[in-house]
Amino acid sequence: MHTMSDHLCIEYLDEKNKHVKSGELGRKVITDVNGYAIPLIRYDIGDIGTKSALECNGGVNLPIMDVI
Repeated sequence: MHTMSDHLCIEYLDEKNKHVKSGELGRKVITDVNGYAIPLIRYDIGDIGTKSALECNGGVNLPIMDVI
């Protein structure tokens, strides 16, 4: 699953709020850069996932998130 990193920043954090490596499970914390009325800055959505180290072979130049 691609993440729309030009509009949204997704961080994957451990229980000590440190960034996890690609492929490791972490809490998803988002920052929405387009939310002018109600900005979401480092909002913990209560979901977990992993950032994939894979690259898209379809030509899309966006980060990939493994679906959990």
